[in-house]
Amino acid sequence: MRLCSMVSLILGIALGGCSHRPPAIWEWSEAYGDKPGIGLRFSVSDSATAGTFYLLDPQKPNDLSAAMQVVPLTQPSHFR
Repeated sequence: MRLCSMVSLILGIALGGCSHRPPAIWEWSEAYGDKPGIGLRFSVSDSATAGTFYLLDPQKPNDLSAAMQVVPLTQPSHFR
């Protein structure tokens, strides 16, 4: 019986019982011609959700890495 428990434990670990999933990332952006565009990025993991707002350069539409301003989004305390 002890051997079966040990085999089950090893198989559980080997097959991903203790694995960590990478966060899921969602991005969206909207360009407005000669005006600054906006972008959003959300990262969702098993332990946290994080978000970022981007004010985009009109010369580089939809390019979050070239944003003119980046603002982390926080969750209001009354939603926790």
